[in-house]
Amino acid sequence: MAGHQFADSPEGLAPGDSLLTTALICRSEHILSCSPAVLQTLPPPMQERHDRLRRSIDRHSFLAARIAAKLLWGWALGRDPAECQLQQQCPTCGGPHGRPRFAANGALTVSWSHSQDLVGVIVGPGCVAIDVESGSTDPPPTLTRGRTPQERLDNWLLAECWTKAGYCELDEALSLIRRSVSPPPKPGIPDPRRLHLCHLAWTGARALLLSQEPCTLMSDPSSLLTTSSF
Repeated sequence: MAGHQFADSPEGLAPGDSLLTTALICRSEHILSCSPAVLQTLPPPMQERHDRLRRSIDRHSFLAARIAAKLLWGWALGRDPAECQLQQQCPTCGGPHGRPRFAANGALTVSWSHSQDLVGVIVGPGCVAIDVESGSTDPPPTLTRGRTPQERLDNWLLAECWTKAGYCELDEALSLIRRSVSPPPKPGIPDPRRLHLCHLAWTGARALLLSQEPCTLMSDPSSLLTTSSF
């Protein structure tokens, strides 16, 4: 992914030294190829969603995002990623979708995104969100402010991150962006104007990371396997 320097491991830190905010962005094939079979096992509700996806590229990215979340969880806590349990439950209908979370250790939150074969996952304490989009994405000008496709895409990424962080629904986030307004603070979530924003760009894709603490970026999923027993 030319165009941005990624770290393969936080210099001077070992897994579990602290609750780091860490993100992994890479192709789904890189995650799947280095992951042991036990990490590729999904809970029944997630497996059912995976199996309903028609395209293999979507199934691979769906699985890779959840594996990456387990790897980052294990890295942050210094624990075997196979111990990680992920959950998704819609607060409205109770279905197996919505914002992901770790079943244990409430100190860490997780957000993921995938577009075509590109996967991005961020894990850390407090508020985190991530969105990745392929370069072919060009939101209509009526949805997002911006004179160029790049500006419109960056605004779309921001709206997605505000939504994933829990500030508002996507329609409201897009409306706020068109009016050049940030979401109002909400209980339990920091003022969005005080969060770290990191825009990334490389050939064919763009990404945005939002976090309460500074984030370390990684591009090699195999370096996160140092805490596993495999």
